[in-house]
Amino acid sequence: MVDTSGLIRVLLADPDPATHAEFRAAIAGSRFRVDAAASTGREAVETYARTRPDLAVVSLVFPDLGGTAVIREILARDKEALIVVAYAIQAKHLAREAETVGAIVVKKPFQRDKLLERMATALVGGGHHHRFSLRLQHPLPVNWKKPGLLSRRSSTVTRDISQAGLSLFLDEPLPARQALDLSIQMSDGPPLKTKGMVMGVDRSNDGKHYAVGIAFTEITQEDRTRLRQYIIDTLVK
Repeated sequence: MVDTSGLIRVLLADPDPATHAEFRAAIAGSRFRVDAAASTGREAVETYARTRPDLAVVSLVFPDLGGTAVIREILARDKEALIVVAYAIQAKHLAREAETVGAIVVKKPFQRDKLLERMATALVGGGHHHRFSLRLQHPLPVNWKKPGLLSRRSSTVTRDISQAGLSLFLDEPLPARQALDLSIQMSDGPPLKTKGMVMGVDRSNDGKHYAVGIAFTEITQEDRTRLRQYIIDTLVK
């Protein structure tokens, strides 16, 4: 699972040194960082296998392998790889082919806002949302209760959230498989209401609190879309 406690590791694979400089400048100050780099297709595949980045940004043109061949080889080694394809306008036809194998595309030269949005979309909407958990800089308030008329409602916060679930920070643990009703107060608009189930409990570093992992069991498509957009917006800002 991609778990961002601040920085998201990126493999940048492109044969043009100017593109490397342009990319680094475009993501400066964001939560993305270039953790590994490659300038040939074969190097891109081998570097991905060695470093397993959170996200790969890959050119469509290399001196040795075609960009789509690189994407296919990376996916053969890691079927859940998250890939953004950077293409020049003359390679638009290849970009469409890359999309068919699951890549998110972005045009060069890079526009910062569009690049960051595309990278965030790959993380959140790349088809494997269960892999991605966002560590929030500003915790979201959460109300929770056990189902039933006599259940007491409690309030806490979550720092970790994904499209598949969240964590509650509690003074006492909850039993595994416990069903919960959840109300998440987003930054704007009405609370997001859903149902969840306790999947795991971990003690905090101070030994006095618990991080209770909750998987969503019922969530509307509208709320899932709203949550997805919240995560993208948080990553881009």
